[in-house]
Amino acid sequence: MYNQTKVEMYKLRTSKFFYASIIGFLTLSVMIFHANVFRDNLDITGYEAFIYSISDTSLLFFASLFVSYFIGSDFANRTIDNEIRIGYSRISVILSRVIVALPFTALLYLFYSVLRAVLTGLVNGFGEEMAVQDVLIRIVLFTFQIMAVTSFTALIMFWCKKSSLGMMISVCFTVVTCNILRGFSGDNLIFRATSFYRIQMNHEIMTSSDIVFSFVSAIVNIIAVLFAAYLVFRKAELK
Repeated sequence: MYNQTKVEMYKLRTSKFFYASIIGFLTLSVMIFHANVFRDNLDITGYEAFIYSISDTSLLFFASLFVSYFIGSDFANRTIDNEIRIGYSRISVILSRVIVALPFTALLYLFYSVLRAVLTGLVNGFGEEMAVQDVLIRIVLFTFQIMAVTSFTALIMFWCKKSSLGMMISVCFTVVTCNILRGFSGDNLIFRATSFYRIQMNHEIMTSSDIVFSFVSAIVNIIAVLFAAYLVFRKAELK
C-alpha cells in the first residue's frame, strides 16, 4: 500500500484539477469576502468570518466533487483494474486513495476559510473572541468532519465504479444531506448525531462534551463508511 500511496500523492501533485480546485476555492473566498464586507456591509471580524466558514455546509458539494474526480479518474483510466490484476488487495486500493483524497479535500476548504478570514480581518479587524487553542481544536474537528462527509463520496465511487455516474450521485447526496436535510431534520436525534449536522455547530459555544461527541461522531462515521466501501468493493466485478 505504501507504493500505491506514493503514486496517489504524485498524481495529486501533478493534477491540474487539484491546482484548479485551489484557485477555485481561493476565488470563491474573495467573492464571498467582497459580498459580505463591501456589498452587504457586514460588521464581522476575521475570526467570525473563519468560524462561520467552517460551519457552513452549503459549499461541501465542491469537496465531494473533488473526491469523486480524484477516485473516479482511476476507474476511468483503469488504474484500479490494473492494480488488482497485478495482485494488490482491494482494501489497499481503497485506503491508498482515501488517505490522500480526504485530508487534502479538507485542506482545500481550509484555503478558502483562511483567505476569507485574513481578508475580512484586514478590513474589519481580527477580533479576540476565542483563544488560539480553541480555534486549533475546531480546525482539527472540522478536518475530521470534512473527511466524514466526503467518505460517503468514496463509498459511492467504489460502489458504482464509474466516474461520471459516481460524481453525479455523490454531489447530489452531499447537497441533500448537507443543504436540504438541515432545514427539515434539525429535531431528528439521529441526524443531529451525524457530522452533516454537527459541522454547523462549529460557530457555537460548545462544551467539552459537545466537542468530544463531534470528534467521536466523525471518527465512527469515517471507519463505518470506509468499511462499507470495502464490503461493496471486495466482490465487485471489474471490467
